[in-house]
Formats: sequence, C-alpha cells, structure tokens
Amino acid sequence: MLLRGNCAHCVIDIAPVCLAAVLDYLVAELLGVASGVA
Repeated sequence: MLLRGNCAHCVIDIAPVCLAAVLDYLVAELLGVASGVA
C-alpha cells in the first residue's frame, strides 16, 4: 500500500494521520490472523 511506504518519512510531517493509518493496518492484520486461526 502507498500509505505504508510513505509512513517512513511522513512521521515528521503528519504523525497523527500516519499513526492512524498504521493502527488501522495493524488492526486489520490482527483480525485477519485471528479469523484465520479461529
């Protein structure tokens, strides 16, 4: 995804937006793993 690639340098510019994108991605990953395991 484009957001993940940009997060490396966007932390300084727009940290809140970047963190929100990272958190959203992590939640989706966790849900995907949980549903895959369950």
